[in-house]
Amino acid sequence: MASWAADPPVLREAGGHASLASMIAPQPGSTIAVAIAAARRRIVTHFREAGATSAETAVAYTPGRLIERRQFERMTRKGVLVAGADGRWHLDEAALKDDTSKRRKRIGFAMIAGAVVAAAVAAIS
Repeated sequence: MASWAADPPVLREAGGHASLASMIAPQPGSTIAVAIAAARRRIVTHFREAGATSAETAVAYTPGRLIERRQFERMTRKGVLVAGADGRWHLDEAALKDDTSKRRKRIGFAMIAGAVVAAAVAAIS
């Protein structure tokens, strides 16, 4: 009888076409997406905890990490973060909600498209 390590179930069930490592290893794209989401959360949390949700309550902000700087720039281009006087910024909650909704729709479309491609590839194989 073969041991699990020598003959993992994933390999047996997949006819030897998939590796166990590829099934459980994080993919680079998903790792990046997680890092981006975490950076966005840190930025939004900074402004919410400071109460900076209007021009009157704007606060200073300096992104620490490269990924936070890039997300900060993206969020300013999208109008989620709005420049105030003296280099202060505030969070526009309505713009954040709109941007989040659009991002979720794009992600959902990409997931459906990926599933269709995977199904097509599986059907061909």
